Amino acid sequence: MARTTGQVAPVLAGTCLVLLCCRAAYGYIDPGTGSLILQVILGSLLGAAFAVKIFWRQIMSWIGRLFSKRHKDDANAE
Repeated sequence: MARTTGQVAPVLAGTCLVLLCCRAAYGYIDPGTGSLILQVILGSLLGAAFAVKIFWRQIMSWIGRLFSKRHKDDANAE
């Protein structure tokens, strides 16, 4: 099911309207919530680092192929 701009635009406009028109909430983040947020951020960073470590060779070979195609195209153009 493809999304069209006709469906996305009203939702985006409504979201922006709600976010811009709401009053400030004078609350606080307790230590438990702050700790949870910190754990999510650190876990995401470490997970991304581990994924890069696992797929490092594939990433580098893809980058190498990307630049070697450009180099071959430039050599053929001359």
